[in-house]
Order: sequence, then structure tokens, then C-alpha cells
Amino acid sequence: MAGYSGTPLPKKLGIKKDMTVAMLNAPNYFDFDLGDLPEHVEVLRDSDPEMADVYLIFADRAAAAERGFMRAITHLPADGAIWIAWPKKST
Repeated sequence: MAGYSGTPLPKKLGIKKDMTVAMLNAPNYFDFDLGDLPEHVEVLRDSDPEMADVYLIFADRAAAAERGFMRAITHLPADGAIWIAWPKKST
């Protein structure tokens, strides 16, 4: 994975032009941590979109991750992605 650490976060997450990204339970500051997004990317926070291309689920417990996953999977297109983020040393 040499050279991967310099890759921008949107590229690592597979966020591309014209996509919709849904962030579930994201910390208030996280919008800024995504960095420069490609053109026409719509970021939705804690909404229940009809469909999003990428779901970012933030959870501090396994049960919260499961709830977010079940919520996202019902709207995910076949080529979509789900990412789960949790704080270090959480259960």
C-alpha cells in the first residue's frame, strides 16, 4: 500500500462526480474532514435519502453500526458503498 497514504479521502471512499453521500450519525465537524469533493457531490447528514451512492456510518457501538447498516442497505444501489467509522478503543 505504498503511496496510498497521500490519496485524498474522497478517492479512498470511492466518492466521484455527481454522487450522493449520506452521513449517518456523523460528528458535527466531519464535513470538513472529507476534504475537496469532486464536482456536484451532494452530502446529506442524518437524513433518510431515497438512495445514496455512498453511506458513511459513524458508530461507537456494534449495535449502532448494525442499525446504520440496516438503514443504508435498504437504499443502496448495486454499485454503492457502505463505510463504517468508529472511534478508537470503542466496542
